Amino acid sequence: MFAWTSAVRLHAKLDEALVAAEQALKFARDEARTAMCLDTIGWIWNLKGDLEKAKTYLRQSVDLAEPDALKRHHLATVEAKAMAAAQV
Repeated sequence: MFAWTSAVRLHAKLDEALVAAEQALKFARDEARTAMCLDTIGWIWNLKGDLEKAKTYLRQSVDLAEPDALKRHHLATVEAKAMAAAQV
C-alpha cells in the first residue's frame, strides 16, 4: 500500500500518505481491508503527533479486525505514548 510505505518506510509526505489511506478506506470492500486502512490512518496520525486521532482510528481497526498482533501493538504503542505525554 502506497500510504503505508510513504508514511512508515520513508517517514515522508505524511499528508499525502494520509490522503491516500483515506481514499483506500473509501474503497475497502471487506472488514480486513477496512481494518488495514484504519490501522494505516491511525499510524499516520501517530507519526504526525496527534495521538488522540491515532487512538481513535487504531481502536476501530482493532475492534473490526480478527486478532492481529501488529494492530494491537500499534494501539498499545500509541496508548503508551499518550500516557507518557500526559505525565509530563
